Amino acid sequence: MEATTATTEFEISLAQIREEYCQQIDGLMDQLTAHIILPEQKANIIADAALFTVFSMTVKIAETMGARPDDRKAIMDAYWPLEKALKADLPRMINEFVDAAKEARASMQ
Repeated sequence: MEATTATTEFEISLAQIREEYCQQIDGLMDQLTAHIILPEQKANIIADAALFTVFSMTVKIAETMGARPDDRKAIMDAYWPLEKALKADLPRMINEFVDAAKEARASMQ
């Protein structure tokens, strides 16, 4: 996955961190699904991992902000920005990814 152009020091750090965890997650999912033959089953496992990752990171964000595990409101407050980002930012990221892949393919021809 190609990182977008970063401008601030924080954005540069975020891009570097994102590159690292993207590579690690991709490698981990390849390892975990290596024995699965059917593409549909692999896709289901990866989708489940994505869903659980959103859940796990929601709890992690809430904990980082000082919420207790029994504080439903604080945990949901941590989730709402993620839901918004999934609806708004994820389509943009997909479009950027596809556009970059198309450009790379066109430059190879």
